[in-house]
Amino acid sequence: MQVKNQWTNEIIGEFKITSGSDLSGANLSGADLRGTCLDDDLRKMQRQFYKSCPPQKSGGHIVYRTLESQHVGDTKYTPGRTYIAPVLSADIVTACHPGIYATSLEWMRDNYPGEQLVTCYVRAGDFFITAKGAIRCKRLRVLGEV
Repeated sequence: MQVKNQWTNEIIGEFKITSGSDLSGANLSGADLRGTCLDDDLRKMQRQFYKSCPPQKSGGHIVYRTLESQHVGDTKYTPGRTYIAPVLSADIVTACHPGIYATSLEWMRDNYPGEQLVTCYVRAGDFFITAKGAIRCKRLRVLGEV
């Protein structure tokens, strides 16, 4: 991957992303980080998510979603069951990719007014925060109806 200066478009670095990469000490000043996991807008959404859905003592989060799938499939999320996404996208800058979506109660009420909602639990490490401010989960336990 090439890193370019956002003002001059000059290539200021090149690196290969591998699992476990250590970027400590890397100088990214002048790098265009828009659309990456270091994008300021994404970090603001991450802070908002953690403020709206703070970690529980267990480390997981209480989140909300619609009772029925809105876009893909016809899943009805039943209290007491755990759902596992067959595929989970780790792409954090794309708003809609494979996974089970959930977020704060306020976000759900603003974006799905009138829809029946369920309260869920997601473990730390089982989700990615997305570009739209919701989370995309690998595994989600439905606790009850709102």
